[in-house]
Amino acid sequence: MGKFSFEAFANYENYDSIAQSSDAMLPQRTSWPIGQYSFETVKSKKAGVPVGVMDKIFSGDVWLEPKAYLDNYSKRGLTPRRIFQDKLSYLWKFKERNGYEGNIAKFRILQALVVNPRAPSEYECICIELEYEGKVYSITLTMRQYMKREVLPYLSFIRRNPDCPEKYLEAAFYLAVQEITERKLLFTPKRSGWSKDSEGHLLFASAEIVNPQYMSCYPTDVRERQLLPTDRAIVDIAKDYSMVLPRIWQYKLLIALRIASLLLYFFEKEGIKPDQLIIVEPACPSAAKTAIALLKTQNYSSQVVKSLMSTKSELKKAFRDSNDSMVVLYDDARIENGKRHDELLKVVVDDLQGTNGIEDSTRHLTSIICENPCVIPEDTPAMYINLCEKVNIGDPDKLQRFSGEFDSALIQAIVNDPTNMLAFIKNALKAADIETLTIQNSENINAKKMIRVAISIMFSYGLISEEETKSILTWMKSGSDNRDDSVTAIFNDFINVLNELIATGIFKITTQKGFPYYKLQSKTIVYDGFWLNFEPELWDYILMRMRTCKKKYKILKALEKCMEKNHRQKEYKRNIDVDIAPKIQISISVFSIPSIILYPSNLEKVRELKYAGYQLTKVEAANIKLRPLVMNRAGTCLYGQNMEPDLNYHQLISGDSRSGKSTYEGEQAVDAAINDEQVLIVDNDGSWSEREVRKRLPESIIDKYFSFWSIPKMGLPVNLADVSDCDDVTEKKDRIKSVLSCAARSLGDKQGKVLYKRIGVMLKDKNDDINICDILAYLEKKDEVQKALRDKIEGVLEDFEELPTPKTSWREFFSSKKKIVVISTGFDSVAKGSYVTDMLLASYYAYKQHFPETRNTIILDEAQDLDISTDSAIDKLLRKGAKHGIRMLIATQHFSAVKEKLGKTFGNCRTLIIFRPEYVDFADISKLTGVDSATLASLEQGQCLVYGLLYDKTTGKNKQATVIGWTY
Repeated sequence: MGKFSFEAFANYENYDSIAQSSDAMLPQRTSWPIGQYSFETVKSKKAGVPVGVMDKIFSGDVWLEPKAYLDNYSKRGLTPRRIFQDKLSYLWKFKERNGYEGNIAKFRILQALVVNPRAPSEYECICIELEYEGKVYSITLTMRQYMKREVLPYLSFIRRNPDCPEKYLEAAFYLAVQEITERKLLFTPKRSGWSKDSEGHLLFASAEIVNPQYMSCYPTDVRERQLLPTDRAIVDIAKDYSMVLPRIWQYKLLIALRIASLLLYFFEKEGIKPDQLIIVEPACPSAAKTAIALLKTQNYSSQVVKSLMSTKSELKKAFRDSNDSMVVLYDDARIENGKRHDELLKVVVDDLQGTNGIEDSTRHLTSIICENPCVIPEDTPAMYINLCEKVNIGDPDKLQRFSGEFDSALIQAIVNDPTNMLAFIKNALKAADIETLTIQNSENINAKKMIRVAISIMFSYGLISEEETKSILTWMKSGSDNRDDSVTAIFNDFINVLNELIATGIFKITTQKGFPYYKLQSKTIVYDGFWLNFEPELWDYILMRMRTCKKKYKILKALEKCMEKNHRQKEYKRNIDVDIAPKIQISISVFSIPSIILYPSNLEKVRELKYAGYQLTKVEAANIKLRPLVMNRAGTCLYGQNMEPDLNYHQLISGDSRSGKSTYEGEQAVDAAINDEQVLIVDNDGSWSEREVRKRLPESIIDKYFSFWSIPKMGLPVNLADVSDCDDVTEKKDRIKSVLSCAARSLGDKQGKVLYKRIGVMLKDKNDDINICDILAYLEKKDEVQKALRDKIEGVLEDFEELPTPKTSWREFFSSKKKIVVISTGFDSVAKGSYVTDMLLASYYAYKQHFPETRNTIILDEAQDLDISTDSAIDKLLRKGAKHGIRMLIATQHFSAVKEKLGKTFGNCRTLIIFRPEYVDFADISKLTGVDSATLASLEQGQCLVYGLLYDKTTGKNKQATVIGWTY
């Protein structure tokens, strides 16, 4: 055998910090002599060795042999002269007084066992082996049956001579018993579980000790108590067992209870008897199977358990046949089964409390796997374990197999070395004395002590962690009697069922008015903005799934009480008008339930109903070439725009950091590229670097659509002074001035006129072959106005002088790149980078004025850092870009009200995409969109509010709308 980890257990006993924080729930350090518990040199002895078969026993002052018992039966006078047996053929015959001879039957007695003799004239039964026609039959007769010669019903397999009276067969049988020489005394345990033999050795009776030849001589519970045979050391089994156990304290508690049930013999020696039932509430059938696997001790190869709703006699038999074990019952009763359920539960409680009238009751714990704990009366002595949140935690068959192997090894350890094992149990009991008797725990103190001892054993073998132990002790202190009352249980059950029916699509939801329209004879709930209204026929689908109750009126009463409604039950039923087609209504009779009972996911599904006209499936969207913006939570429908020429589809995208803005922008960029649009992304802060983009989008998409250009490494992408497509000198001057004005950021009238003249001089000298930096040579330092202009512009342009000088136009640049081009300004100064961005946008806008036929999308991040003044590049793009085929997507962290400077410029964006905003923006957003602050605050990452033009499939055109959706 291996060693217990008693040192670990001793450490477990000293959680100073826990004791301080939980009223000394955990015991303090004990002074156990750990070294005395040694299990390495113990010679193994087979667990469950029977008391056995004996030739004679000493009773009083005489030796008694089996013959003394076998000769003790009622002697009847026989009418024949003689009954005798042919010793060669074993044929029994009879001879009448008139000389007639006849045959009785051919059989012989092989062996007779007197089972459990208690006194010279008392025993339990007699087991006789009889050979007939080559087969051996085992006959078991109680003492009363044997003494009263009630044997004929057991000899029905013998074909008797028709001329032979039955009493002659009976007489032959008893004569044969007297003549046999193989007569023994057999001692069997009274029941399964722990006991001591005549020498005081501990034994555990189970099916393992049963001699198959005399199986009928053993009690039923001994024959059915099957342990899993194992030759492995308990420490090795415990190591493997701990690997498959769920890391959830509720399931560890079930194991502790099962171990405690195996130790009831030792608890009884200390005056500790079960005082509580264990009520286990599983979340689903799989959780129930796991609970059974961890609790059951009778048969580790089966998960079959007795139903509490069977019969009283079956329950009593289950208790009678269980000793030093756990009785597991399954309770699937509902509220309406109350009367019969209470009667059967009383049988269970009487067994627990010893009020069943049985003096010599068996030792066992009783656990009930209960679907509806609310059916258990409140005064029932029970501890409640809720597994409702714990599902899919392991393979029940594997857990049950390891449980059985561990139990067998634990029993074997106690049998092999009872001294040390019992010392350990006794010291664990002393440590459990921390559970002192108080008024509060007087009803369950014994159950708590048993659990503590079992936890000690589990901790010693590494089956439970410190954290799990603390959770169990906390449960014992304050949570073991927590459960819902019947009203709350019915209410919660109804909510679960209704939400499941909606979530799985069995129940559809429609609006009372407008699209989508109500369909007759369909499983449809009508939502009117506050109430969920459903026709009476839908109750059948609800009731068949309810586990607590099957009565409609009880459910309505529970709803009334739990929702604190003062109205009567009948007011849940009413008539409403619903639209079944445009301008066509019908009246239907419905039950109305407040929509607040819906789970968040279903509540969102209901709220989406008002957006139903804007929801298109992917097939519908493809058919009309919809430009998707967002999707619903389930991902089954899209919201988008039907892009009409020359209309404003600019978007302002706002939201806090990490709310989903960049993901949305990436989706819009890729969608535009798929639709053969050229996309320009100007990155001013590194959020669109190639490394960052690869975090958000698939590699295949990036490789197919994206090109990256870094200005600090590669220079300007185009010649910002390119005037090759200008029609006259005035346009050339205007174009170059618009770019340089962005570099200066602000120009007075005088500076603007001077700059315009100096550009004209430069054009005459350079003859259109110019670079934007050339202007510096035409601004004289001696002139104060020109010097001021030079100072403004030089700080931006000087960084370009050492970089390659491009000669390409925007048209040539885009023709050599993929559909999505990311241009990174990449300057250390954000301000300088924003100046370069403004210059690029001004140049790009001038280019697009000559090439409006192609559709382009521009995406700008952190737009608040750019020049948004009147007639700035961004201002012009927002006001006039649509007619030149430009769509702008502008992102900022803050939402800007129209009255602000940002708001006036960004007010040109027809569509607002609002992700989770900062608190200071709630009021402005709510005022504009009508969406309340609570909804704005609840927006999740990737979820956004869309306010603007959306395609309405009921009208076939874009309409102003407000929806809440998700990035896709």
